[in-house]
This record gives sequence, C-alpha cells and structure tokens, in this order.
Amino acid sequence: MKKIKYYEIGYSSPEDSCYVTLTHTEKFTNKDIENLLVEYLRLSKKYPRKHSNDNSFGMILSNFILYLCRKKGFKELKYTDLYSLFGWPDVFDKNSWIGQRGNSLDSLTNKLLKYKKFQKKKRNKK
Repeated sequence: MKKIKYYEIGYSSPEDSCYVTLTHTEKFTNKDIENLLVEYLRLSKKYPRKHSNDNSFGMILSNFILYLCRKKGFKELKYTDLYSLFGWPDVFDKNSWIGQRGNSLDSLTNKLLKYKKFQKKKRNKK
C-alpha cells in the first residue's frame, strides 16, 4: 500500500490567502508542481486572459486544482470541520477589536473570563 502524501497549494497576498490541501500517492516537489502548472496553462484555452488581474495565480488557482484532480490523480482533502478565529484581538479582553471579533471569538473570551486566572486585573493607566 502506497503512503499518502499531502500538498498545500495556494497563494498569499498582503490582504488575503487561499490554500487547498491535496493528496496523492506519488511524491511531487515544488518544481514538479510548478511544471504541472506550466503544463496546465499551456494546454488550457482559457489563458492568458484579456485582463491581467484575471491572470494572477489567485484567479487561476481553482481551475488548476480541478486540473490536478481530474487529470493528474490528486484528491482534495475535505476537512471534518474548521475552527478559525480572527487572529488579532486579545482573547482575554472582550473589548479588544469590539464589533469585529465574531461570535466564535466572543464565545471563547466569555468562557475564559469565567476563570479567575484570566480575569483582567485593574491596571494603572499612564
């Protein structure tokens, strides 16, 4: 039985990011993935597109993932669940980033603040 390998393929920018986890029984290097992308773009009739924004990897990614799954034997790893919180606010302060925290972070903070250890001590403000 061949061992399953995991590949995270995606992009990041200062404003957002997107990654998809794929599996395959064969080992691929970053260069191999890059060569598959070149192959996909070379064979595709969709690219290059008229507007340069449409030619960014962020815009190409979903079609490239479909190509890898349909033509190259990759499988998309489907997660059972996702636990994700806004990463900037103080998890112990319900007033940190108020209005932008989201229900999950508020729920966590409320649970944490039930414990004396996590309750805010009065601080001297300078």
